[in-house]
Amino acid sequence: MNSLIKLTLFVFILFYLNGCESQEIRYHNKMIEILSEKSTIIDPEINIYASKRRLSWLQKQSHDINIASKLQHEAVIANEMLNAGYTQQAIDKYNNVLNIIDSLELSPPKEFTNSVLDLLAITNLRLGEEINCLDDHNKESCIIPIRGSGVHRNKSGTSKAIQIYNKLLSQNPNDFVYRWLINLAYMLRGDYPNNIPKKWMIPQLTPSDSISFPEFNEVASERGLDHISLAGGSIAEDLDQDGDIDIIASSWGIDNQIQLFIN
Repeated sequence: MNSLIKLTLFVFILFYLNGCESQEIRYHNKMIEILSEKSTIIDPEINIYASKRRLSWLQKQSHDINIASKLQHEAVIANEMLNAGYTQQAIDKYNNVLNIIDSLELSPPKEFTNSVLDLLAITNLRLGEEINCLDDHNKESCIIPIRGSGVHRNKSGTSKAIQIYNKLLSQNPNDFVYRWLINLAYMLRGDYPNNIPKKWMIPQLTPSDSISFPEFNEVASERGLDHISLAGGSIAEDLDQDGDIDIIASSWGIDNQIQLFIN
């Protein structure tokens, strides 16, 4: 009798656990279904983070009422190309806007021309980062102060950015955002502090020989943490209670997954 009861209980528990697992899988699949459906109905007009869809939507819009409207719309498209990761195309589009202004001898508001130049400079810096720090990443990439193997091998993007920042600073020498960015660009090119014009230089951005300060070592690549997604957040915690820090990383991408990295 006892054996029969034990067998009955075992079978009951087995079916119960199986039912719980099946229900959990069912709910999980339903969640995936809902999220997949939501990802197809994103409105790119209001969701500024759905960059590729927003770019496609913008390219279908017509703004040919006058040349000013057309140029402004082209600049907006260029900005969305940058947001979507089409960096070289964004550079080409910004340059096209400036070329149209020059060829037609237009006189748009100075604020518009400078905003295009500003974005063109940032986009060239971004291209340099993509070529040197994403496609050819190493332990010193993107760590300020830039030095050693963190200096760009391909200097075309930073060189073009420097040309633009020199032009912008000649018009507004007290713009400290441009001052900082031109110092950063010279540093990325390996020309800070020796070759940056003294009038733009921000001193003491390199490590001091007389001051010892601890630094973190970049180990993300060798630990498998070099995962690319759309911003999001992260949690660093000892999740499995083994004394090591684990990481959970989320993404704002509607079709991206949460990533769990167990150390």
